[in-house]
Amino acid sequence: MKIALVKLPVVGLQLKGYAEKPIYLGNVYKRTMPSSLLRIASVLQDTLDAKILFSDLHMSNPNKIEDYKEINWEGCTITAQRFGAPFSAIDDIVKDVAWLGISSHFTFDFDVVRDFIAYAKSINPKLKVMLGGADVKAQPYEYLKAGADLVFTGDINPYALNDKKSLEQ
Repeated sequence: MKIALVKLPVVGLQLKGYAEKPIYLGNVYKRTMPSSLLRIASVLQDTLDAKILFSDLHMSNPNKIEDYKEINWEGCTITAQRFGAPFSAIDDIVKDVAWLGISSHFTFDFDVVRDFIAYAKSINPKLKVMLGGADVKAQPYEYLKAGADLVFTGDINPYALNDKKSLEQ
């Protein structure tokens, strides 16, 4: 079995019209990869007969910015942006794996995760997607509705990849 663990592009929320120059709401981290994906890889490698692949769309092109949504807010415009390589950068990986794992910790990343799940499944209709992280724990059913096949609200259970369950607690 081949499993890919993917770090998606980071979300930036740019506010225009509030100050003289556009400002970002919150931080836009350009050089961090969650260590949770490395821990998951180690558990999967030790437990399953699987080949684990990594892809970091964020760090592979952290200066690429893609606007994907605009929100009007009290006379100002908030532009939601993705920092990182386009989803298509890992088409070859997505086509060749059985499972794809994503960690989602922030609610403002939900749109990117949902969009990526739809994109990845359009490339590989047999693909199964597993998710974990703080935001997944907070709203697991929203991620299942968004197309995830398996969500973890606690520690990863590698044996769940062989079951038909959709929610692992």
